[in-house]
Amino acid sequence: MNNREQLRAPLTGTIITVDAVKGEAISAGAQLCLIESMKLEHPVTASVSGTVTHVHIVPGLT
Repeated sequence: MNNREQLRAPLTGTIITVDAVKGEAISAGAQLCLIESMKLEHPVTASVSGTVTHVHIVPGLT
């Protein structure tokens, strides 16, 4: 079965780190990236387990 889930940032900010790697198997709750917003760092985590198929962000992206 080919179920895909697209992740969108829950807030605007600057990408600090990208922890997800294309092809990587991840578990629900795994940190995928870190966003800085309003001088605070906010982890973005996976809501489901699966395999990363694409990564469209890089550190410094706003």
